[in-house]
Amino acid sequence: MRADLPAGVEPLDDGDPTQAGPYLLTGRIGVGGMGSVYYGQAPGGAPVAVKVIRREYAREPEFRTRFLREAQAARRVARFCTAEVLDVDTDRTEPYLLTSSPA
Repeated sequence: MRADLPAGVEPLDDGDPTQAGPYLLTGRIGVGGMGSVYYGQAPGGAPVAVKVIRREYAREPEFRTRFLREAQAARRVARFCTAEVLDVDTDRTEPYLLTSSPA
């Protein structure tokens, strides 16, 4: 593990993205059925978690609509219950959801 990554964050693999929108991705937090969650930095340097959706799901307009609706619903949940949703972009080739970092 790289010294500059928090505990539990793995280095990026060759196939991992290094950027999602304006957010720099520096490590991988986990991989799930819909995509991967990356550790990264916002333009101002704040640590963030970025969920990047797999391209096969991103090709489905219905999935993009549902993903956006779920992100908007998550924004209404009290922050002490879940990570704060900071940004979402469903118009990209690989849609993403940005939250405050757990690390």
